[in-house]
Amino acid sequence: MAKVNGEKARIMLDTGAESSYICTNLITKLKLKPTQREHKTIEQLYGTVNKRVEVYNVTLESITIPEFHIKIECINAEKEILTFLPNPMIKEVKKQFARLRRLKFSNDGEDDEIQPVCIILGAADYQRIKTTEPMVLGKNSDKDSGAELTMFGWTLSGKQMELSSGIEKGFLLNTGRDEFEQMCSLEVLGLSDTNNESMFHQDFSEKLHQTNEGYYETRMPWKKDVVKLPNNRDLAIKRLKSTTNRLEKLNKLEQYNEIMMEQISEGILEKVPEKPTGEIVHYIPHQAVIKKNAESTKMRVVYDCSARKDALSPSLNDCLEVGPSLQPLIFDILI
Repeated sequence: MAKVNGEKARIMLDTGAESSYICTNLITKLKLKPTQREHKTIEQLYGTVNKRVEVYNVTLESITIPEFHIKIECINAEKEILTFLPNPMIKEVKKQFARLRRLKFSNDGEDDEIQPVCIILGAADYQRIKTTEPMVLGKNSDKDSGAELTMFGWTLSGKQMELSSGIEKGFLLNTGRDEFEQMCSLEVLGLSDTNNESMFHQDFSEKLHQTNEGYYETRMPWKKDVVKLPNNRDLAIKRLKSTTNRLEKLNKLEQYNEIMMEQISEGILEKVPEKPTGEIVHYIPHQAVIKKNAESTKMRVVYDCSARKDALSPSLNDCLEVGPSLQPLIFDILI
């Protein structure tokens, strides 16, 4: 964590990135104006891309060392949030690893399960915040967490405590040009219907009917080869507690409850019995997404159908068929 032009934001250190990047949410929040626009060759997941980018200047201030600050150039990543990463839960890590207890981390006390990353700090800027302090390693370097001191405070690295959400993030770079062109073909991207998908879409349409209230209903489009869906109750309760704590701190819990009550009155949500009666019972975690700069809806409820009990369990989205792809139609229109 650090202050970006005075606003606290989470920063990810990426020694594999040549440049630093900033998300559009932070650009809007800070009311930044680009200092320049230039063409840049970027190595991405799918290969090399040459594009025109916007460059912004921001000042990063350390939370743990108030007198330290640096000015950096960062590229507009053209994403609202760069990524969401699991909170390392520093308090819990310190309880497990005695060698880390004396260290001061910039995100001590942060209790949200998932946290947004607003800036990626590339290799060149990373060198500017490094220190000569040796790393603090656990007794078993293969299994225990370690920590490295930067000018923004201690940062956790290595294997961390197991997270209930089972989220694991990885980044791949430097694919070849031929692989890039192959991966971008419609067939490889899965944008053309297979025979099985066409049959599913036909079955879905045949079961669609209109209720007396005017709503359209159909069965959930379950995949045929799906494994058993866990109920996710423990995960949903944990997410509810973290969301409640966050909204209480922001003094927005009552507003969040009003949105839920409104959705119940409009028939979007309905109350279920305390004891489940269905054969398949699945709890969907929900959380608040707040956009202070939005003209109309500043807070909305997001239902996380991608939540997993653990790394080996499927999410609800994993168990359901997807709708027909619209990209081929868009491609035809553009051509």
